[in-house]
Amino acid sequence: MAQTSFYQLYDPALHRQTVMTIARAKFTSARNYNVFNEYLLYSDPTTTEADIHAKIPKRGVRLDDLTVALVLGVIDCPKSLNEWWPGEFDVNDMPKAERIPLGHAAKMWVSAGDVDSDGNVATEADEGYYYLWWKGLQVLMGQEGHDAGMYMVRPSWELDEQTGFSFKLTHRAVVQALL
Repeated sequence: MAQTSFYQLYDPALHRQTVMTIARAKFTSARNYNVFNEYLLYSDPTTTEADIHAKIPKRGVRLDDLTVALVLGVIDCPKSLNEWWPGEFDVNDMPKAERIPLGHAAKMWVSAGDVDSDGNVATEADEGYYYLWWKGLQVLMGQEGHDAGMYMVRPSWELDEQTGFSFKLTHRAVVQALL
């Protein structure tokens, strides 16, 4: 199980920024990750699982957190996700450890009795929207969670021991609505 309780809160003052002018190179560290800031952000909250194949751009853009969740949940790419969206995914098709939350958040409704990825059971008082976690490692909280200071940097050495999407009672959505 990932020890997310030890994740550090993101501090933008500590995020290394290096100006890179080399195009179409492989970028693997936070030091040179800012090259993806030049990519346009794809953010369309009307995109659904049913129409994602028709609506989503194929290359050279950043994806917001809601779109990342849709891609992880439904896209069956002939190539790796890293080849299509290098700003979002590493070579193992996991969201990059150094990826900063963007755009709309990916959320799910949690009802009393639902169990989170850490084994905690939601009560009636806990009912509401929660941010989705991919494989228990990467939270897809979008700009709203980032702005609220909830984002934690995932260590790149963490392994994905869980499958699919989950939620954590510690990450209740700031905005209690889907969008």
